[in-house]
Amino acid sequence: NVISGEEEAMLDFSGARRTISAPDGLVVDIGGGSTELVAFRDGEIREAVSLPIGSLNMFTKYVSDVIPTRAELKTIRRHAASLMEEYPLHSGEGRALLCGVGGTCRASCKLSDELFDTDHGYSGYPAIQVKGILKLVKTDRERLVGAIIKSAPDRLHTLLPGMAILSAVIERYGCEHFVASPYGVREGYLLEKLEETGHDG
Repeated sequence: NVISGEEEAMLDFSGARRTISAPDGLVVDIGGGSTELVAFRDGEIREAVSLPIGSLNMFTKYVSDVIPTRAELKTIRRHAASLMEEYPLHSGEGRALLCGVGGTCRASCKLSDELFDTDHGYSGYPAIQVKGILKLVKTDRERLVGAIIKSAPDRLHTLLPGMAILSAVIERYGCEHFVASPYGVREGYLLEKLEETGHDG
């Protein structure tokens, strides 16, 4: 089935909600060509938007080499911020918890563990840490690239552009803690179909 960006956002939430313990927060799915955002309160969706920006199209548009420069990451963040103004998520303001779904968000957790010798997995990290990781592009590029190769080699060229988008989301909505869900749009789609037929696993 072909689905819209808004439907994808809602299915992201359906997949992730079984691993989210907090009643309020944001869900973000940073794909290759789009980013879905969902604001939820009391365990229910309040608002959802789909932004025409993703880790791959930002790499293609703004990055001149395999690993982006600090200036290129800032350009991606500014572009993401401008799109969030164009596609506002009014009920997303002040959401302390940000739950990521999809490969970019899960890879950011693996990268964080590799860089800081932790074992938090998908339980995540303080949201402000994303900025610190991106700063390593300038202050300790060799360490950062080595950590990406160890933790997420298949995302060597797209992980940092995706995290630049993630950083813009965190700043825009004041998120304090980032976690990742092992489930996303595919699981959400399956769960919705099962619920339609009366099979709620």
